[in-house]
Amino acid sequence: MEKHCIHCGKRFTPRDERQHSCGDIVCRRVRKRAWQRKKLAADTAYKGNQADAQRQWRQNHPNYWREYRRSHPEYCDRNREQQRKRNGLRKGVDVCSVLLQSQPEIAKMDAAPPLKSGTYRLIPYGVPLIAKMDSMVVELALVSTG
Repeated sequence: MEKHCIHCGKRFTPRDERQHSCGDIVCRRVRKRAWQRKKLAADTAYKGNQADAQRQWRQNHPNYWREYRRSHPEYCDRNREQQRKRNGLRKGVDVCSVLLQSQPEIAKMDAAPPLKSGTYRLIPYGVPLIAKMDSMVVELALVSTG
């Protein structure tokens, strides 16, 4: 019996009735990341083990980022440009006009001023490259104020 993948919608033949995603590499990565997020939130021992493994890797590779930046100057240039944009936002530039003029590549929870209470319809606006707190940039259209 074939199923539709919950990530990409493609039809596939599951190995057993519990399988809900196909074997494509992108779908496997999405599924694994979701599992890791749940596991980190629910299992303190797993979270501690992951932190220890990361700490050990950093100790074994102390110059990794220094070498990466040295061998990838385009990464450094792009990072500097993005930091200039973020610094401009911090210095009091009108956040709303900046967000409307260019699609930001980093979304922060507190990047926009507070909204008035009401009912809003969220419409995706582009695809951000980096998002914090699983957020995305959206266009807000006021539906009602009641």
